[in-house]
Amino acid sequence: MEQGKAAWPVVGQSASPSIQSHASNLKSEINELLRYSSRSSGGSDNDAKPIPFDVFKSLSDSVLALLDKIIDQPSMKDLADAIERVNQTTKTILTDVQASKDVRSGPPSTPASASVQATTTTVAEEDEFADLPPLPPSLVERMKTMPPETVEKILGARRRAAAQVRKSSQVAGGGATSTPVPTKVIAKPLVPKATVSAEVAGGTTKIVLQSQNTEQGNVHDKVYTPLDKTKREIRVVKLFPDQDPDYDIRCQLSVVSLDARPAYKALSYTWGDPNDTVPITLNGHRFAVTRNLKKALQSLRSLDTTTSIWIDAICINQVDMDERKHQVEMMRVIFESPSEVVVWLGDTPTLPGDELWDHSCFTWSGDESDVPRINSIMAFAEAYGDTYPEKTDPRSANPMMLGFCLMRLLAGDVHMKDIPLLRNVNLRGQCIAAFQNLVKQPWWNRIWVVQEVILPSTVKIVFGRFTAPLRVYADASTNIERHKSSCCAGIIPADNRAPAPIDDFCRKMLEIVESTALWRKKESINILTLLRLFYLRDATDARDKVYGLLGLVTEWGNNAPIAPDYTISASELYQLVALQSISVTGSLAILTFRSSQSFNRMRPELEKIKEGALYRGFAADSTEKYKQEQLRIKFKSAPDPVELEYSSWVANWGTINETGFRNLTSQRINLSFIFDASKGRAATTPPVRYTDSPILAKTRVLTVSAVRVGILDPKDPFGFMPFTVNEFSTIKMDKFPLPLRPEDLPGHPYVAGGNEYDALWRTVCADSFFTKSRSAAGLDGRAMFRRASADDLPAIQAWRRWMARNKTVGIHKPPSLKEFSSPEEHEMVLEADRAIRSAGLQRRFFKTANGYMGLAASGTNGGDEIYVLLGGRMPYALRPIGEIGVEGLGERRLYMIIGEAYVHGVMDGELVNQEGCDVQELLVI
Repeated sequence: MEQGKAAWPVVGQSASPSIQSHASNLKSEINELLRYSSRSSGGSDNDAKPIPFDVFKSLSDSVLALLDKIIDQPSMKDLADAIERVNQTTKTILTDVQASKDVRSGPPSTPASASVQATTTTVAEEDEFADLPPLPPSLVERMKTMPPETVEKILGARRRAAAQVRKSSQVAGGGATSTPVPTKVIAKPLVPKATVSAEVAGGTTKIVLQSQNTEQGNVHDKVYTPLDKTKREIRVVKLFPDQDPDYDIRCQLSVVSLDARPAYKALSYTWGDPNDTVPITLNGHRFAVTRNLKKALQSLRSLDTTTSIWIDAICINQVDMDERKHQVEMMRVIFESPSEVVVWLGDTPTLPGDELWDHSCFTWSGDESDVPRINSIMAFAEAYGDTYPEKTDPRSANPMMLGFCLMRLLAGDVHMKDIPLLRNVNLRGQCIAAFQNLVKQPWWNRIWVVQEVILPSTVKIVFGRFTAPLRVYADASTNIERHKSSCCAGIIPADNRAPAPIDDFCRKMLEIVESTALWRKKESINILTLLRLFYLRDATDARDKVYGLLGLVTEWGNNAPIAPDYTISASELYQLVALQSISVTGSLAILTFRSSQSFNRMRPELEKIKEGALYRGFAADSTEKYKQEQLRIKFKSAPDPVELEYSSWVANWGTINETGFRNLTSQRINLSFIFDASKGRAATTPPVRYTDSPILAKTRVLTVSAVRVGILDPKDPFGFMPFTVNEFSTIKMDKFPLPLRPEDLPGHPYVAGGNEYDALWRTVCADSFFTKSRSAAGLDGRAMFRRASADDLPAIQAWRRWMARNKTVGIHKPPSLKEFSSPEEHEMVLEADRAIRSAGLQRRFFKTANGYMGLAASGTNGGDEIYVLLGGRMPYALRPIGEIGVEGLGERRLYMIIGEAYVHGVMDGELVNQEGCDVQELLVI
């Protein structure tokens, strides 16, 4: 787009189709000329002398791109402007390339770049680029503000292009020894007609443009050809260079075999909004990609060399499900093989004065070459810190510039207390803003990037203009964690309510660093291990929450590996994952990922199942008989079978990280590591069983071995209390079970030993406290919690007294320092408050009919039963749903899992260890 011209407007569907047809015809004529030129290399026909194809191709691309814009966004005004530009370009295209050192129609045109200066250096002499079309005026203007080395790269690329033109001209002219110069002629305007002839002065060259119809059909059919699975073929994108960063993206697909060890890079990025697409040119066709991908391609495109790169959205035919499946299965080797993986985090805004920084200040290497740029940025920062927010240096105070400099210093193991960027409160704010901008990019939360950065040996991260190797990020995060917990504690203020940007950066990098270390050890890795680490990450397709991790799984036991299959539903896949996990690990740990909202969503189906069972079944007592009669009045015929999308024992990985439940899920999972209710007794591989009943559509039944703890009795006024903490961490104090003073509770013995007061205070905190350091929890959170001890009782009692001073029923805010006589007392109560809020989150207090007390999911009701399931670390609350037919077993009592529970006195296998304990077989749907 020429400088001063308005951006291409967005035109609605009401635009005249004749405008598009007008441009399409012209495009077809130019494409025909390209095909003609390609076929005619070295011909001797006196009536049609060919021009060098590479010269012609480079000159025509700009015309084709312009026409594509008109086709996509038609308007009469734009077409009129475009025709004028097309006519000017045609004067260059219709060129007599007869090799002759004596023929020149006039002095060479002055290249636009001749007027560009970088610092004090003249860009080029006029004659050097006489064989090339002039640079776009918009690029010329930008070159005036570019760093000298960037301008030199552009000029170097033009020199090579000019040399290629001269070389091609020599070949076309029969090996002339001198350098022929194409003769520019005055040609008649190129107008859209069926056939256009251009007579060139001298009479030796005639170029005929034949119009042809635009090809019909899906663009994927034109771009993709089938891959040979036996040869492990993939496609790579050849990204063609261009000196103008805003010029159209041109690329071509090339099929290669991984067995041949091809040289290529791979791109790790997020697709962005799939509905926000823009066109690029792929294999000569307009191909839609997301806007974020196009920005990545513009960033990766070289000035003068073709880049070979693997990009999933382009290299995989996304509409071919069989190919998607095959290519996803190869993802491990695809990302193990490239010379480099480039991570595109996203774009960053350009600030006034950015162009005055040396270009090297945007590119970090992680070695001694970074020292000069560190010194330059630090000198700027120290002066800026003294005059903030004013500055005398014309260079921009770009927070990202300061943030990357800080990251590099931290990666070099510099003490935080010795870094001026952190000592100055204003500069520190700028750096924290930079880290916040960095970690909020969607890439960090995407499931596919896990293997994309773990598998390759070399990873470079690009964020706008800023680039740095992954090891700079990794070293910085590791050193931050080490320094802030010891020698440099307090330099960066902590936030107990939410992760600060730098803490968030460290947490996200910790996942990558420790996962990479786990992979490098070549230890056995099962699917549940990976899901536990990365279940919070996002995927556009819910099935990719699993498929995105398959490349890292090394342990499948005696089972066939799960293969990507986009023909099955997410619920079918998640059921397969659950069964595989139980079989491989001998553990029911995957049941812990069944969040409370999953059961709540099943309640309507649950009630229908119970109604259907009662309608057809036997009423055990007068209450059930009355309900049965009412149902038979309500339904003239039996209700239709109920279909369950997700069984109660299947974790829904697609919704597990919903806002409002992330803390709940992660804390429940990590809490389970400090208990072992089944005392290491393994779960057996479940047999294949399905329901066979008119009440319930065919549903897979999970068979589990269980030891019964007790039943929740709603008639006991003390036994079932609505104490709970909601998702906003508000403590609901109705009938809170723990008395203010121990003597307020009768000294009855507890059913599992000890006294009831001791059982109560341990129950309200789930017999657990958070560890002191969040970083001590490790990658998978195994050490997030510790078991409570007698030393924690004073903290619980102080918390209870603080709670009694609050008159509100719901206590939302945690204890504040002003409410206590000393910081030590405040810290003690704060620890107890965190433990109790976590233990009671979406739970309610209960007491079973036989005396056990505990905490279960808020949806638990009277009549529900508590069991220890063999293979499970936690007890579970189950709800009986009636007698339902099961294949090969007849009518059997079935259960649904409500969720895991804390039950005081059974968390260390006490029930399972009892001699002669009754192990039952339960059927769960």
